[in-house]
Amino acid sequence: MNAVLLVDDERDFADLLAERLSARGFRVNTAYDGEEALRLAAGIELDVAVLDVNLPGIDGLALLRELKRMKPQAEALMLTGQNDLATAVSGMKLGASDYLVKPVPIE
Repeated sequence: MNAVLLVDDERDFADLLAERLSARGFRVNTAYDGEEALRLAAGIELDVAVLDVNLPGIDGLALLRELKRMKPQAEALMLTGQNDLATAVSGMKLGASDYLVKPVPIE
């Protein structure tokens, strides 16, 4: 089973996406800010991280850099609003596999 770390400060969105991923057989850990994500990541197996670009405290790009250092084998996807595409592309240069523009269709 694939382990996913989902990081988004929009709690309702994050919780709904986590529920959908869990229903599809993924083992999901959810964090609502970068600091919480780093604490979780340190203690779990991680296959994929789904990271919001705009997070309070540690932003998504700084979080991506640290996660890639901690878990270099983990894939990463960036979540971004329409105005943040340049930032998402920067994330891809840091090792993210792709980016998704919010609102992401939950299905």
